[in-house]
Amino acid sequence: MVCAALAIVAGIPGPRALAQTTTATITGRVVDSQGLGIAGAAVRVSSPALQGVRSVVTSASGDFVVALLPPGTYIVAASRTGFTVETEVVPLGTSQTISMTMALSIGKLAETVDVTETSSNVFTRTVQSAVTFRQSLLSTLPTNRDIFAALLLAANVHPTGPLGAYTIAGAMSSESLFTIDGATISDNIRGQPLSLYVEDAIQEVTIASTGVSAEYGRFSGGVAMVTTKSGGNRFGGSFRTSLANDQWRALSPAPGDQNVDLVLPTYEATLGGPIQKDRLWFFAAAKANNPEGERVLPVTNFRAPTKDHIRKYEGNLRFRVTPSHAVQATYGATRQSQHNQIFSQAMDLNSLYDRDIDHDLVSMRYLGSLSPRLFVEAQYSFRHFTIAHDGATTQDLIGGTLIIDRLRGRRYWSPTFCGICDSDRRNNDDAFVKVSYFVPTEHSGSHYMVFGYDAFNDVRRFNNYQSGSSYRILGTTSIIQGADIYPVFLNDGSTLIEYDPISKQSQGTAFRTHSLFYNDTWSLGPRTTVSLGARWDKNHGRDSAGTLVATAGRVSPRLGVVWDPSGAGTWSVTGSVARYTAALAGNIADTASDAGRSATYLWTYGGPSINAAGPIVRPDAALQQVFAWFNANGGSSLPLVTAILPSVSVQIPSGLASPSVFEYAAGVGRTFGHRGSIRLDVALRRFQDFYASRIDTSTGIVADATGTRFDLTVVENTNALSRRYAGLTLSATYRPTSVLDLGGNYTLSEASGNFEGEDSNGPFSTGLALAYPEYRGDVWTRPDGDLLLDQRHRANLWATYLVPRVPGLTIGSIGRFASGLPYGAVGLIDARPFVTNPGYVTPQGGSSQRYYYTARDAFHTETTSRIDLAVNYSHPVGAGAMRPTLFGQAQILNLFNWFSVVVPDATVQDSVVARSRFQPFNPFTTSPVEGVNWARNATFGLPFGVGSYNAGRTFLVSFGARF
Repeated sequence: MVCAALAIVAGIPGPRALAQTTTATITGRVVDSQGLGIAGAAVRVSSPALQGVRSVVTSASGDFVVALLPPGTYIVAASRTGFTVETEVVPLGTSQTISMTMALSIGKLAETVDVTETSSNVFTRTVQSAVTFRQSLLSTLPTNRDIFAALLLAANVHPTGPLGAYTIAGAMSSESLFTIDGATISDNIRGQPLSLYVEDAIQEVTIASTGVSAEYGRFSGGVAMVTTKSGGNRFGGSFRTSLANDQWRALSPAPGDQNVDLVLPTYEATLGGPIQKDRLWFFAAAKANNPEGERVLPVTNFRAPTKDHIRKYEGNLRFRVTPSHAVQATYGATRQSQHNQIFSQAMDLNSLYDRDIDHDLVSMRYLGSLSPRLFVEAQYSFRHFTIAHDGATTQDLIGGTLIIDRLRGRRYWSPTFCGICDSDRRNNDDAFVKVSYFVPTEHSGSHYMVFGYDAFNDVRRFNNYQSGSSYRILGTTSIIQGADIYPVFLNDGSTLIEYDPISKQSQGTAFRTHSLFYNDTWSLGPRTTVSLGARWDKNHGRDSAGTLVATAGRVSPRLGVVWDPSGAGTWSVTGSVARYTAALAGNIADTASDAGRSATYLWTYGGPSINAAGPIVRPDAALQQVFAWFNANGGSSLPLVTAILPSVSVQIPSGLASPSVFEYAAGVGRTFGHRGSIRLDVALRRFQDFYASRIDTSTGIVADATGTRFDLTVVENTNALSRRYAGLTLSATYRPTSVLDLGGNYTLSEASGNFEGEDSNGPFSTGLALAYPEYRGDVWTRPDGDLLLDQRHRANLWATYLVPRVPGLTIGSIGRFASGLPYGAVGLIDARPFVTNPGYVTPQGGSSQRYYYTARDAFHTETTSRIDLAVNYSHPVGAGAMRPTLFGQAQILNLFNWFSVVVPDATVQDSVVARSRFQPFNPFTTSPVEGVNWARNATFGLPFGVGSYNAGRTFLVSFGARF
């Protein structure tokens, strides 16, 4: 008889072995008091998450394996005639493999063992540094209960990518892998996770950052996996109402910050249970909310009301066909309408627009035990993601032309892109099969081998119109007066006319990756485990014109060793070497296609200066003057500053390979019984195979059908650029008493190099580091230093406290600390007057180029700290097995209302954008002087608006019922 108190485990940092799908595995050995293996022992595994009970018999050496287990909390019982029954409670996370040793003593078979689970996981001897956050923890702490909440709590993860995107272990934010129930939910363009879930339907989130096994690929950062609930042998469900109000937020120090007094409810419901006990389970969830708010635009602080209409649905069926075979089907859908959406760099109300977003996700999985040692997993999934009406609502030459303020780096007058031209369809599909085989040996330990095949296809069909009219005017600067913006167009070469036509409609991309993988976890004995594996990823990518542009393949080896110096399973020392290969970047691989992609023609405006002096004219009148001059002076026949013609002036002659990274990692860990665990990891990474656009005298000159000549841009991979990461992480959980759980982590890291690789305009920027080398100097165009994503220190500490003598009252709190981010004073330079043209059609690219007036990391944003608090109360009502429990939660985010400037003004002025004020200089022989050749804006380093600050103290409330 076994009496087990199955409590939910808190977020438990520690090593774990990952598999492509979400099932977990228990391996181990049953031994006697002398440490010798016991043959023929019965091992019985049960859990509320498992359909039925799984039983196996140990081999001649006492080894056993139980595979294909859904995540959950398990009771593992080992027995043999003449011995006691040994029982352990084991929490199994998503895709986790646990290795355990169970020692039996001579005694009565029916001995009773009482087990109470605590917050510490059974220590696992694997090389992966990973963490699992269960929904019970996320919903008790002051979080929004989703994958982003888990990412914010994880070590080695930083929200420092473009627009706050998450970066893992120094990689670009677009180079991590995000899944839900094994299906990829990474966005095709920016690579961030799409929220295709109902929060109360999430069971747990697992995040792996280093030492990842060969079963995972298509990333150079890390892997984050969401696992959703899937019913059970008893009916259960929930209903939750969450309330938010902008009036419950403390105002930032920014002048003009104000609240909108509007209570906004969100409704969530879940229901699951058996259709047939231990055979067929169902689970369903839904969410509805209509968030409203006010958008504060950068620079101008103009305000606009926003409103979304969101509906989410999901459901799954799990069917145990026989004791050895099971299938599962999952469907999810999101329907969303957004009012007053905006592209990130826009600063006026004319740039607002309405759009619709639809998601559909389907996944089908098979799990089979072909023998006690041979297991098969297979899954097919697809995700459809459509964005409609995203951009301008007119193609009129005046109303549909976008204006860009070059000085501020902002845009206005008309929305970016064309909302009436096309819908953006970003889809994927994935077919996966994995075979696992357990091989116990009498004298050389046991092998747990996995091998399989993965076929992933990234599909996008979109015609990328850059504005409603396909024109953009790159103005010198602008004048902001009250609620109006007036463009400043000068005839000194600082104002440009850009035309971005699309000549062919997109056929849709098909960037496929075929992968083979093998991994052998070899347990040599009670002290040493070796993990040896490799993954082969083969690209077969066709761009939107149907041209094959990527066929490269790469082998990524993985090697890890775990040593237990005590042999008791309480200590482990780990070391690993790995190579990870990212997925092919679709926006780069499609660069040379002339289908669906716009060409770019750039001319210098040479007409009368507008709004430089005298009466100020509005944008529509200013645009009319620009186009009148343009058409009167030959229009497109004017001399080009530069031009980019996909498939003509931009080519991928040698095909593209995926970027990759080499990683060296080591760690040491310790468990403290069932009370806690601690782990220290160190990782060094060096990235390589960057995407780059090369233009030099060897690439040559090409011409279009009209005979117009262009410098040829070659898109390729290069290691001439640099990107590095060094990280130290300390993760721990501890449960000092039955009512208090503690957890936390600290990350000390440095991300450095000379290549950012992405910006707010889009991910995977090839940049022009290898373009026109005669006109560039490495010191001022790409200096080495700390990258924009570098966050030297980041710490999280959380606690949950069950208040004694007040049944149902639990306090949850999170303390966060993050050091500031680096930035430099970056402006523009024109090196053409100081270089003899070696034969380029458009030397230097025809326009100005980036110039670092200071070191890349000369300045830093402010350090941020905050403490969040949640008060939870639950109370059962009624009687019976299905009696409901009422619950409520109040959250206070940023309890002490600490503010920091997280997005300061970083703009400068120089001779390119303010020629009358600053003197040009020779960048090859002269060091620019601040105040003479350039100057920081008066507000440089200071907040420029509401968006410059972190969020102030905020109150949130939720309540509902569970049964």
